[in-house]
Amino acid sequence: MEEVHKELQDLLHSFLQNYPNGVRDLAHEFGVSFPTVQRWVGGKNFPHRAMCPPLIAYLKNKLSAGL
Repeated sequence: MEEVHKELQDLLHSFLQNYPNGVRDLAHEFGVSFPTVQRWVGGKNFPHRAMCPPLIAYLKNKLSAGL
């Protein structure tokens, strides 16, 4: 697993612990399906490398804002 994917997966888990409906919000925000986000969370798939930095920034922003 690449470092960016490890960071992303850790952030996803933290985000969803604090915001249980976050899967739907992420799917809407990034134009992907609900099952796609669930696969990211489960580590089965990861977003395209170009999508990782904006996704990480979004999650960090949400977590630091206290949701």
